[in-house]
Amino acid sequence: MIPVRHANLFFGGIRLCIPVAVLLAVSAPIAVWANQTAGDEQANREVITAAFERWAAGGTGFYQDVLWPDASWTIMGSGWAARTYSSRDDLIARSVRPVTERLKVPIKPAVTKIWTEDDAVVVLWSGVGITCNDKTYKNDYVWIFYMQNKKAVRVTAFLDLAAYYELIRQVRPEQCSH
Repeated sequence: MIPVRHANLFFGGIRLCIPVAVLLAVSAPIAVWANQTAGDEQANREVITAAFERWAAGGTGFYQDVLWPDASWTIMGSGWAARTYSSRDDLIARSVRPVTERLKVPIKPAVTKIWTEDDAVVVLWSGVGITCNDKTYKNDYVWIFYMQNKKAVRVTAFLDLAAYYELIRQVRPEQCSH
């Protein structure tokens, strides 16, 4: 092994030992990566926050705004709705539409908290809508968006599936006049 005192490099006219030179070589890319990650986290938070704000204001197109067409969406839990949907269209057709066609007043989201870490944006929120038989539909959610280029490539969703299944069971789409 070469003694450190004999293994010196020059950097900008300053003599550095190899461990310090290695530290400089490794830390510069890490600092750049950390800055990009922090910027990406903020941008991802802003995208998701803005989409929830548009939805709460009565906007449509939430899923188009936040999901890539081939994004996967996993609903955790048990029963027929708890599964991984292979695309945005699959999710809308098999999970979202069965709810929306039973509501005369769409779900209005109220975000409680948003957290970010690396490429993940976690949203805790509650939603309330009015069913076609004039009952209140309420559910609580935690959605974890895994982002890439400001849209989600994968989502893991937690919700009260008992409330979801009760809506599907008790309200027929024919009861609505949309």
